[in-house]
Amino acid sequence: MSSSATPLISVIVSTYKSERYIRKKLENLVGQSIVDKIEIIIIDSGSPEGEHLIIKEFLSVYPQIKYIRTEERETLYAAWNRGIRIASGKYITNSNTDDLLTKNALETLSAYLLNNPHVGLVYADQILTSIPNIEPEKLKGNRVIRFPEFDYIYMLERCIIGSQPMWRADVHFKDAIWFDESFEVSGDHEFELRVADKYPIAHLESVLGTFYKSPGKTNKETENFSRTAAEVARITLGFTDAFLDALSAEAAENLLKKYLIYLRTPILLYIFTELAVRYLTPNIYKYILFHSVEFTYWFVCKLLIKLKRVSEAAHYCDKYLRYKKSDKIDSLLLSLQ
Repeated sequence: MSSSATPLISVIVSTYKSERYIRKKLENLVGQSIVDKIEIIIIDSGSPEGEHLIIKEFLSVYPQIKYIRTEERETLYAAWNRGIRIASGKYITNSNTDDLLTKNALETLSAYLLNNPHVGLVYADQILTSIPNIEPEKLKGNRVIRFPEFDYIYMLERCIIGSQPMWRADVHFKDAIWFDESFEVSGDHEFELRVADKYPIAHLESVLGTFYKSPGKTNKETENFSRTAAEVARITLGFTDAFLDALSAEAAENLLKKYLIYLRTPILLYIFTELAVRYLTPNIYKYILFHSVEFTYWFVCKLLIKLKRVSEAAHYCDKYLRYKKSDKIDSLLLSLQ
């Protein structure tokens, strides 16, 4: 791609203490099947390591690479917003330094958005690996994260989209949906739910990349479990309340019938089945969605409260609390008293 051509895709790369990954990351991106249609925007968030020296090697060869370095470290989502503001592509994707793509990944994702103009965001499956800097094509026998089809209610509890989605730039520049920079870990989860409030989200049953799970638990979501849990709880509460407020009484009744099935299953059997599906099958998630027991009880109680069946909600809250302590359900029960 010449420096004057308009790119199809803007790839946002944020780097901080990622010197060991950055060369392979850039080789992976410039090795994409449609490299002539992409721009790569690198935000160096004041990294104390030597990424800039490696990046400069690529800058001298690839005019579609843009490089910005900030003096101070900023949150991941502030860095992404910074990169997106100067993006020229019709489509945008983030690209974590420790995750890699298949050679046709960007071509496949952008082709889907091109052929499905009503869809706002698309995501695909990934290979889970603890081997750094290895391309998906070289991995055999690793577990595959086969994400389920998009389900808004399941997204209320946890993110099911993975780390390599692609979305329309219009989401930012037309609809003003940006990443919330107050998040440190779960801002992509929150962003994707806001996109889902406006557009359909689609899943491709294709493995298009890797998800690197550090053996030393240095992934951002595992470094600080309490921070991650607090952010997810904030997302769950806010979006669930908005979702339920928008539901008609009839729709709430239909959802309640569906979820009461889970509550009529013995708790230990429910947990055993969930664990069996997650850990005894070769693919993570597979085709079956499982909420945690806590979320299922909490969500049913929220539905009952919406339908003004408060005594039933209190009953199910109390039933769960006899099984296990839960600040979330305890707070809900207290609000009913």
